[in-house]
Amino acid sequence: MKDKQRKLAARQEQAATGRRYAAVAREQRAAVEQGPRPPHTVLLRELMLECLTQPLEIMEDDGDVEFYEEPARHRSLLLGGLVPCGTVLELVGLLADLGQDTRLTVESWAEGSLGVVVTESGRRFELRLSQAGTLELCRVAQCGSDPVNEVIDRCHAHLAKASPTELVKFAEEWGFARSDAEQGAKPARRQHDPVAELLVHVATAHGNAPAVAETFVHYALEDPEIINEAYWDEAEALEMHHAVASEKLRLRQLATVESRRLRGVLKRCVACGGGLPGHAELSFPPKFCSRECVPPVPKEPSPWDLPAGLPPF
Repeated sequence: MKDKQRKLAARQEQAATGRRYAAVAREQRAAVEQGPRPPHTVLLRELMLECLTQPLEIMEDDGDVEFYEEPARHRSLLLGGLVPCGTVLELVGLLADLGQDTRLTVESWAEGSLGVVVTESGRRFELRLSQAGTLELCRVAQCGSDPVNEVIDRCHAHLAKASPTELVKFAEEWGFARSDAEQGAKPARRQHDPVAELLVHVATAHGNAPAVAETFVHYALEDPEIINEAYWDEAEALEMHHAVASEKLRLRQLATVESRRLRGVLKRCVACGGGLPGHAELSFPPKFCSRECVPPVPKEPSPWDLPAGLPPF
């Protein structure tokens, strides 16, 4: 019976990929005999086709009072083990907008609920094995933590290591998401946002909290320079002006408190060893005593930069 199922699976993969039947059959036999394969790349449609065509393996209740119903699973020859159908179908739904030819790289395999982590265009997912389900993970390779939210794709630990440019980008994207979610609501609904506070706290350590706060307020609330043009009603315009000013002040105060806390913990400048000033300076990292101690920031590469050795236009 198993030979018949294996032959049927080989025929199905042959029809889907156009490969020779003998080669497909050899790979499938090796996968069953050797178990999980080393990292490799598969197509989303291959996983979906396998999920829909492979026979299901359902665990029977053996009378144990502690038995928990397990999901219907199929033996994935592409991934190298038993995978719940619901797990694959949920992944297909999450990546539906990318198309069936999306390539997935198997990053690691673990037992039980850890499952398989796949990487596709930087997005990483955990495929649950013991129960059906798919979770999105932090984008840093080999990290098993959840991202902050659906917009900020880093976990809390790796967000703290993001560059100042990345933090401004996150502030812009999250501010836009908040504005879109609260469209038409009072400005107060977009204030006192805990994620914005998190970004400002992280940015304080990098010395760019003002830029992050300004960016978030600009996209979550409104650009102060166009409020009077965007709001014809004088009361609404005044309300938005007040919301923008008060939120900027609030976030700056949070950054000031965090900067003083960090200086109190560090006590000494990491560059010269001198004492850190007691006042908060938000324009450079609080681990330095002055701007002179801050090392120059390397210029980020630009697609418009000329290759070395070529004369300018």
